[in-house]
Amino acid sequence: MPDLDFFAKLGLFVVNDFLNTEECRVLCNDIRNAARAPATVVTDGQSFVDISIRNASAAKVTNESRALIMGRLEQLKPNIENHFNLALTTIEQPHYLRYGKRDYFSVHADADTYPPESSSIPHRKVSAIIFLNNQSGKNSKCEYSGGSLILYGIMDDPRSKDYGFSVDAVQGQLIAFPALTLHEVTPVTAGERFTVASWFY
Repeated sequence: MPDLDFFAKLGLFVVNDFLNTEECRVLCNDIRNAARAPATVVTDGQSFVDISIRNASAAKVTNESRALIMGRLEQLKPNIENHFNLALTTIEQPHYLRYGKRDYFSVHADADTYPPESSSIPHRKVSAIIFLNNQSGKNSKCEYSGGSLILYGIMDDPRSKDYGFSVDAVQGQLIAFPALTLHEVTPVTAGERFTVASWFY
């Protein structure tokens, strides 16, 4: 799989060591031990659970975890604005996600091209994903297999618009991309996948 440097060369925004190992460990434990609810999908401005599209859970983490992530994203916002040449005003409250074995999220975009006025996501411009643990082929409590983030249409070539590039997830790294980018999370085959997702408006 291509590493995040590959995606940076394609114009996506990448930060190595956005979180350190200890911060990731604490967040993983927080998500694992927190109250969780099924993660939702949004269609035509409505948010609902549909496990035929997405099967994962979102956690209600501690105030300390929320403050850590929001603080780091606020610091990062000017860099993301400069990178994508956008004026951004708001950061959506992050989602703290656990994907267990066989959990997935089918191909989707995080924003609508023509959102309805009632949509809860009409202004999303940039998506950001933070990887809290490593993806590997090992059967380890702290790692997972499968669960690949795959991005579509990121090369400036019409012939590659349907080709998906799989991200090699590394603990503590952040990747950001335009919210209209089609992407998916393939089924986790072993372990637990922990991520944080947020969006810049």
